[in-house]
Amino acid sequence: MNNNSSAHNFLSRHWLHLTLIAIVLTRLPLLWNGYGSDPDAWRIAHVGSTLWTTGNYHISRPPGYPLHEIISAPLVAWGGSFLSNFTTIVATLFLITIASQWARSLARHPHLLTFLLAFMPLIWLNSATTMDYIWSLLFIVLAFNDVQENNIIRAGVWMGVAAGFRLSNIVAAVPLCVMIYLLHRSKKLSLSFLVATLATTIVAFTPVLIHLGLLGWLNEIRMQTSTIHLTHSDRVLYFGYRTLYSIGPLAALATLWIVAINRDLVRQLLRERDASTFGYLVAVVVFLAQFFWLPLDRSYALPAVFFLLLFINRISTEKQFIAFMVCALSFAFINIDITQHEGARRGKLELHAAP
Repeated sequence: MNNNSSAHNFLSRHWLHLTLIAIVLTRLPLLWNGYGSDPDAWRIAHVGSTLWTTGNYHISRPPGYPLHEIISAPLVAWGGSFLSNFTTIVATLFLITIASQWARSLARHPHLLTFLLAFMPLIWLNSATTMDYIWSLLFIVLAFNDVQENNIIRAGVWMGVAAGFRLSNIVAAVPLCVMIYLLHRSKKLSLSFLVATLATTIVAFTPVLIHLGLLGWLNEIRMQTSTIHLTHSDRVLYFGYRTLYSIGPLAALATLWIVAINRDLVRQLLRERDASTFGYLVAVVVFLAQFFWLPLDRSYALPAVFFLLLFINRISTEKQFIAFMVCALSFAFINIDITQHEGARRGKLELHAAP
């Protein structure tokens, strides 16, 4: 009995460290597989290489991803895909560490949540590639964490940094403003947050604006969006399919089951205006609404998936959450997608063919 108790205490004390070690060990095989399966990763590598060798900055694709493109420059130049992918693993370690610390005070089952976040297939897919998804989520989580800790201005700065990695991240300002208002009942603090977010975003996009000019930048965005022709039925179809496959069919059914049997607790938390519950739900809604507008890649839904996991953890019992975990993690064995395929080969050709 004492041995069991000692083992339990050891796991409880070192759960995060063991999880981080497991992340590194399971991601290492991905480091030698090129920049990733997404051709955009190879475009980023080309932009970074050009910036480092010539000093000339240009965007990898509209509307520009300046912070990720800039930090990728020395990584690609010094260590190629190995170093740039490894740095994304480091960002993943920071993301899981911050989320774990956050979960200790806000989650019902923090150890289980930490493990699920570390090995959720959609997070795993993006945790060792030269893409900005994990970086973006890291700074969004830092912003949420600072709102909880009443560091409103710093939260705005983190939010602006997240937008500098991917401009569409700016929608996370909506749930953050909701949380700030529920926590402080202060429109002034919400305004301060928005000013800090906007100022940081403008600074982050300065290289893009210098390179293209404001009108040129807007024209690039217009041309990009004008080439996306989706009928209403196609948009609904792509959104439904890719949303479902961002967590897997079993996890989607488990989500509906957990929400249904815990609906009284959900109503109670909403009646009490629990800031975290509102924040998670609004984040899921705004990111899914954004994904509906552009349902081209299921990785776009990553922030919505992340906050859905936080919400499910907050309302479920331990047994229910374990059942959800089994459903979510089993999807990796059903439809795993962490290796090179046609997208990567096409991106590699574009990288070498680029002037």
